[in-house]
Amino acid sequence: MIDITGARGCIHMGITIQSSLAEVIENQHKRQHRFEHLNKIESVIEEVRQKGLTQEKDTALWKGAKENYKNRFSTCETWEAIREAKPHMEGYKGVWFPHATPKYSFIAWLAMRNRLATGD
Repeated sequence: MIDITGARGCIHMGITIQSSLAEVIENQHKRQHRFEHLNKIESVIEEVRQKGLTQEKDTALWKGAKENYKNRFSTCETWEAIREAKPHMEGYKGVWFPHATPKYSFIAWLAMRNRLATGD
């Protein structure tokens, strides 16, 4: 719901962020909103309320790549979703290679990016 309504969507709807779907369906009172997407959510909640709740337990889904929701968590997909991808630095294989001393690789990387604190 936060993806659709934004950070203040729960406040506008009168729903706490910790509420489960069952709690929302049982306790939500229909309101009229200025925003159309909030009115649509209210109507969906009302439709589900009228159909009746099943006794199934709520399940948490993890947001994966390309807006796919899955039952399992993937560290790789999460990393790709939150990181800002940049092109590889030229000469990175000369700095970051197997069996390199990390301290020297880091200093070489800083020097290549002209980020050494030398006071010049």
